[in-house]
Amino acid sequence: MICYCPYCTNDLPEPLRNGVIFCQKCSRIITSDKENELISAYKFIKKSNQVNWNQLKFYLKLEEDDLNFLKKCVEEEELNPQEFEIKIKKMLCA
Repeated sequence: MICYCPYCTNDLPEPLRNGVIFCQKCSRIITSDKENELISAYKFIKKSNQVNWNQLKFYLKLEEDDLNFLKKCVEEEELNPQEFEIKIKKMLCA
């Protein structure tokens, strides 16, 4: 589920589960694919001061594998947004 625009981190008018939605702040169309879901979650984590991983999993309805991937990228590898997006694209293309 995508609650925040993966481009500008603006709150979406309603959570996106399946389909497409328009971000009113950056005027981009957002699709409900895995890449946008993970980028949105990553940017939300970076925007937050503290992250409770269990609450995040529940709130964004993340799968355990996706949650572990995000944890690794944020806590262990400390990737910046550009590095994270490159890593996601490589992971999804493999």
